[in-house]
Amino acid sequence: MNKKKIMFKKEMLITLIVLLWGNYLIAQTAMINIQSRSLTSLNGEWQVILDTLGAGDWKQVWQEKKPQKKPDFIEYSFDGGPMLKVPGDFNSQLCELTYLEGIVWYKKVFNYKSDEEKRLFLHFGAVNYLADVYCHIHLKPKGLLALQI
Repeated sequence: MNKKKIMFKKEMLITLIVLLWGNYLIAQTAMINIQSRSLTSLNGEWQVILDTLGAGDWKQVWQEKKPQKKPDFIEYSFDGGPMLKVPGDFNSQLCELTYLEGIVWYKKVFNYKSDEEKRLFLHFGAVNYLADVYCHIHLKPKGLLALQI
């Protein structure tokens, strides 16, 4: 009976260690000394889509589908939509977004040319809660707060 209690305590201790340290062991370390790197700022006006129904994922708004025939209907489009300043939160930039608790899709098109084959980093310093980042229409891993690709 006593051996069972000891074994149970060991199993509980191992489980607790795995639960507490599991995320730490697989976590990516944050980039260090970002300011000393060669930087291209993406601050400024970004196109946005307000996704109050949360339908953007299954409608694949990041692919920017265009109508092919006259009766085609595209409900979401970045073209002609509102623009928001980054960095900045969306709730304070437009009065109709003050109480919005939905998803906002941001889009910024930029060109970057490198003469050398270098490793590039896309760093988001302050993502509000959670971000799914699409680069060249491909989903990159989810990130919380500081996000790097």
